[in-house]
Order: sequence, then C-alpha cells, then structure tokens
Amino acid sequence: MGSSFSSCSIMEEAPVLIVVWNAGSMGWETEIQSVAAAIQNILLKAYSLGLGTVWIGDVFYATKAIGRHLGKSWKLTAAIALGWPAEQPNLRPRKSVSEVAEFFN
Repeated sequence: MGSSFSSCSIMEEAPVLIVVWNAGSMGWETEIQSVAAAIQNILLKAYSLGLGTVWIGDVFYATKAIGRHLGKSWKLTAAIALGWPAEQPNLRPRKSVSEVAEFFN
C-alpha cells in the first residue's frame, strides 16, 4: 500500500481535489499519454499561479470504490491535490542530460 494512507490524508485536507479520468473509449495507449500530458499542464499552470500541487497515483488502490462513489465507469488515472503551499521546499538537485538520456548517431 506504500504511501496510500498519506495520500488519503492529503486528499482529505486539500482545498481542491481534481479526480482525473481517462474517458477515452478506444483503449489506445495514447489515451493514457494524453491524460498524463493534461495532468502535467495542470501542474505547470498551477505552479505559475503560485499554487502547490501533488500528483497522486495511489488512487489505484481504490479504483472501484472511487468509481462507484462518484458514479463513473471511466478509467481512473490520478488525483491532483491543489492549494496554497504552506512552505516553499528547497529545490531538488537536477540530473544532467547525460544521466537521463542517451543519444544515438
């Protein structure tokens, strides 16, 4: 269950919780990628407005229960907790391009 209990606390305390679904009906892998790109855009826009966010993937432990509770049959993708940050954490060190990518000639 990993961090799911912590994630539940975050979701309960967040001023805004966005539940993200994949409503695509074709079953294409690109549907998942499109939803993930939309989530990233939400996070980037929120950051530009000074808001704090957390992309929560632990919702998968309760996919059926959340779907029943909200009356949705779509594929649950994630949740996003959104609010004003209580603190400004230190930036994490970034890896160099050579540590995360390999280029072929």
